[in-house]
Amino acid sequence: MSVITRERVLLRYDSSVPPTTIGIDLTPILPIGETWQVVRFIFADPNNGDNISAGFQVDYGSGGTWEFVNGGYLSGNTSEIILNKTFTGDGIKRFRAIRNNLSASAKTPLLIIEAFKRLGD
Repeated sequence: MSVITRERVLLRYDSSVPPTTIGIDLTPILPIGETWQVVRFIFADPNNGDNISAGFQVDYGSGGTWEFVNGGYLSGNTSEIILNKTFTGDGIKRFRAIRNNLSASAKTPLLIIEAFKRLGD
């Protein structure tokens, strides 16, 4: 009988996004056969007083082929999306974290991806 362990992975994206632009961050490529159980996404939009939303989106894929995983818009609050979806690496695909600042002022919207990497079989 083999032992299966899990390693928690937290990917945090919180750099400043200039006014009315999109910040895109790419995670490392998932190695062939590596399995990730993505538990949830956490989004936070800091209220800078203008009550203009920030958009969040997470995709999975590579190059010009991306599969929408989940996303949404917030204005001055925090949200959590429970996902519990498994992704198995093929040595090419990765996650793409998109943070869209719709404000005329710079913002630092936060996006956290929480997952568990499955180790062993």
